Parts: sequence; structure tokens; C-alpha cells
Amino acid sequence: MDENKKCFYKMPIPKAALHKLVPWLKENADYACPFMEEDYSYDIVFNEEHYNYLKSIGKEEQMPKIDDPERSYDHDTYQICPYIPASEDAAWVSHAPGMKSARWSPTFADMIPENGGKPVGMQKMLDRIGVDVKDCIAFGDGGNDITMLEFAGVGVAMGNASNEVKSHADYVTANSEDDGIYKAFEHFGIL
Repeated sequence: MDENKKCFYKMPIPKAALHKLVPWLKENADYACPFMEEDYSYDIVFNEEHYNYLKSIGKEEQMPKIDDPERSYDHDTYQICPYIPASEDAAWVSHAPGMKSARWSPTFADMIPENGGKPVGMQKMLDRIGVDVKDCIAFGDGGNDITMLEFAGVGVAMGNASNEVKSHADYVTANSEDDGIYKAFEHFGIL
């Protein structure tokens, strides 16, 4: 999005992937699987695990509506978040050619277009504002941030990140709740 909150770049999930995935999901999915559009999100079943996760982070009011996933045939879908263990990611993606997993939680995966991800979004923004990637800093705390931390000129892991995420960072700062971004800016002499 630009400074006026207008979207200048989009990468929806390929319709071919959705046409293959949705029939399989309708037959096999008895787990939460939210679909994310630009201004609407929905799940294909109500799932207590998904509700409990949202409640644990204080966002149970964001439990998506229940809707038919065939809606994705006519509406751009940018992300699907199946509540599956990491061991099932590859099998899930096998039913959705053109998608990949960008997992950040042991509870669920972010399924996105296979040629998308945070580095793509970063590069689009850097091109727009005329900044070289070597001159940018990225902050992250989840597994789905690893490619972004590696891509950025400086990748900063938050103190609450897993050891795996930290191992891909150039610098580890304090926890998010302990002013980690501010402290990183101080460390790098930006403030």
C-alpha cells in the first residue's frame, strides 16, 4: 500500500490452484482453514482450535465467518491458513499447485502464492520509494519472516523469536513488548 493506503501491487493465489484445492478441501478438511481476501475473511468450518488460538491472543472477535470456499473462484484470495501441523504442509501444498507454505506458527500455516512472500512485497516497496535493499532493515519474529530477514540489508530478529529465526538474523534485539524495535534503532545509530 502507498502512503494513501491505496494498493499498488497485488499477488493473489492462482485460480488454477484454488480450483484444484477447493474440491479436495470440501471432501477432506475438518479443520479450520481461513481464506483471506482483501477486505473479507472466512473459514470453511467452525473450529474450536482456531477460536481458542484467537482467544489466546485477545482477538476472538476476529473469528471469521463461515462461507463456501468456492467463493475463491470469483474473489481474489491472498492467503489461506490451514490449522495443520508442519508435517502436513507438503501434502497440503500438493493439492494446490502454485502455492507454498510460509509457516510462522506450530498451530497453522500461511499458504501463499509460490512466487510470493515478504521479500517480493519488500522489493515492490523498495522499488516504489527508490531505496536499495542493502539500505533497509527488516524485523521479524516468526518462521514466515526468515526469508525477509535474509533478504533485507539488515535482518533483525525480535528477542521473542525462536532460535531458528534468530539464526537467520544479522542482529537480535529485545522482545517486541520490551521496545525491541526502538532498541535496535538505537543499536544501529538510527535514533
